[in-house]
Amino acid sequence: MSTINGIYNAIQIIGMFLIAKLVKRYGKRNVFSIGLILAAVGMLILEFGGGSMPVIVITSLIRGIGNACGGATMWAMVSDTIDYGEWKSEYLRHAF
Repeated sequence: MSTINGIYNAIQIIGMFLIAKLVKRYGKRNVFSIGLILAAVGMLILEFGGGSMPVIVITSLIRGIGNACGGATMWAMVSDTIDYGEWKSEYLRHAF
């Protein structure tokens, strides 16, 4: 179990360093969506894959990449909505 978890965490950490290039090319929303899809696919394969060690390792890789995409972009999108709300309320305050 510790080996599987180590692979998952290592891929997730390495992936977070590479996400910036994907975000520049595809945008935060799209990278986040792809990450969630990859994580879900990895979980489904893990559930129905039969429990063999190669399948578990492959799903750990897929889930690690998916969670790296989701984790790296989720909080950036939250801050974007806060910035937009501040900008919009500042606009409305000066408009009237």
